Amino acid sequence: MRQKYRLCYWSCDHQVEPEEPNYSYCLEAIDAIWPSEEPFPCDDSEWADHRNTLDVSGLCPACVESVKQAVEAEWVTFRPEILDVIVDCCERIKNKVTQRKGNVPQNTGPAYASTYQEILAEKVNQEIEKMSNLLKVEMEHAYGYERGEGHFQDSEPGKVQEKLMAVDPPCGRSTPVPSIDQEQSWTREDELKARRKVDSTVLPLLLLGFLVFQLDRMNLASALTGGFAADVGISQDTINLGNQLMFLGTVVLEIPSNLLLQKLGPRKWISGQVFVFGLIGSLQVFVKNRAGFLTVRMFLGLSEAGYVPGAVYTLQAWYVRHELAKRVAVFFFGMFGGNAISPLLASGILKLDGARGIRGWQWLFLLEGVFTMLVSLVILALLPGSPDAPRPLVSPGIVRFSPDEQQVLQKRLAADGSEKKVGAQGERIPLRIVWKTIAHYRRWPHFISTFAVFSTWSPLMTYTPTIIMNLGFDRINANVLAAVGPLLALVVVFGFAYLSDRTNRRGMSVILAQACFLITLIVTRLTHTHVGKWSRWGLWTAINAFAVGYHPVHNSWVQLNCRDPRERSIAIAMWVMSAMSGVMVGTQYFRGDDAPFYDNGLKAMTIMVVIGIFFASLQVAIYTIHNRRVVQGKHRAQAGETPRIYVP
Repeated sequence: MRQKYRLCYWSCDHQVEPEEPNYSYCLEAIDAIWPSEEPFPCDDSEWADHRNTLDVSGLCPACVESVKQAVEAEWVTFRPEILDVIVDCCERIKNKVTQRKGNVPQNTGPAYASTYQEILAEKVNQEIEKMSNLLKVEMEHAYGYERGEGHFQDSEPGKVQEKLMAVDPPCGRSTPVPSIDQEQSWTREDELKARRKVDSTVLPLLLLGFLVFQLDRMNLASALTGGFAADVGISQDTINLGNQLMFLGTVVLEIPSNLLLQKLGPRKWISGQVFVFGLIGSLQVFVKNRAGFLTVRMFLGLSEAGYVPGAVYTLQAWYVRHELAKRVAVFFFGMFGGNAISPLLASGILKLDGARGIRGWQWLFLLEGVFTMLVSLVILALLPGSPDAPRPLVSPGIVRFSPDEQQVLQKRLAADGSEKKVGAQGERIPLRIVWKTIAHYRRWPHFISTFAVFSTWSPLMTYTPTIIMNLGFDRINANVLAAVGPLLALVVVFGFAYLSDRTNRRGMSVILAQACFLITLIVTRLTHTHVGKWSRWGLWTAINAFAVGYHPVHNSWVQLNCRDPRERSIAIAMWVMSAMSGVMVGTQYFRGDDAPFYDNGLKAMTIMVVIGIFFASLQVAIYTIHNRRVVQGKHRAQAGETPRIYVP
């Protein structure tokens, strides 16, 4: 029974036992319109299939839509933003269902042996009124609704209705939940058509940019198997230092780069940035000594700074909030795809060793750098700017948005939440927003956890092909075998992203993914010196497969707990900075005197993952305790703001 009527069960999201945990007085209201024992349909396709099954003969269209929105938005989890919709729904049912006449549907049990009119007159009407009053009391505690005044303390009309727009529904709807009284001027088909064009232009172009971003960063690992270190005359310690400088450059310019993006717009900044780091990546062909290597790695990091948060900010200018997390997860497949493709490409390019008097590693840097610059031209020619300016900068584009589609995109963004939707071009973020985001202490466990766990990825990026080659494989096969782990990582990432969306438990999904990674590290540390080369390859492959399973889920978790798009942009920049700071530290985990087993490095990685799990768990606890205080009316927000309800 609880599963079917979870819509009305207050404790689902906040782990707080209500005073009346049964909420049995809601049941007649729901059964009156849904007599089936099956759960209410959740997503749009199921709703379409079952709409005729719903007995709505006496309900007005607005009431039907109200029930649909309430069920679709919060069937799996419950959040305070839905309270006003349920109240509205119950009041409409109370007013409209009582007008119904006729016999009770079949198979609804002995409790419905009389007519609808008798049931509603004796039970449903009274109990729904009781439910409505209770929910209004809960809403007072959650959002400071002033009893008898009919408005919120911050004097912003429709605040809760607006907050409903920010709900990230667990059931995968592809349209925002509008206000009950809001009239949409577009159909679902119009919205899907416009969104498909965004999915086929903006998202794949940014993903492609992320893929070449990762290629230019990863190809050093394959170059080492082609004799790069010996030819240039550098040691493993120098390689680690060069990578540290690269990540330091990324951290230093992360936020300034993001501010420039908002001033210049994505069409100019992103395409130019991709061209610059492709050019610098190709200049590694001319590295002859230690100084040249350190210099080019430093400038490569500076040129790549801000791409990830800038791309996420661009996505947020096109998608409503509940669509954004999934698109960001898809965007991160560019990084994981780059990890998988890089050693495969290298296994072929390194065969050019000696052609035209050029070493294999030089061909690798040259060809991948030129490819990156070509991708920048594609982005320049095809990337739309924003829903306000969807035309690419230098061409009409392959996919074009009609004026009606542009209007649909603009209106659905305008309806998406209480915050003003910030465009992707010509916007400035005030310093007070930057400081407010940095000083938001409840979010810092996100950054510490990311710093700790992501630091372990740096040595894997740089030395996995070399480790596999040291097992007894030649350089070509070593690069091919090194690609297996990143390919499996695509499946792992998708699995945890799916779990996160299905459960809407972002924090627990992050912790579970990190725990799986921890297990692979412990097993490898304890067994890899006692097994053969294929078993050791399998262990290192498992480590690479689980090393980043948490990463896009954690990114989505941070995003969903930001109200303002400008705040979200800075928070993502801070999150990326924490990740880059982590990998900068992690460059020193695998040292020359620890090769070839890297036992000390594996021990350090294990400790860092444990630290990351602790802070991710702390973040869940902080959000859960805060939500409980809001529900109990013990938390007071700053003047002019409503209390936040976080996604734990």
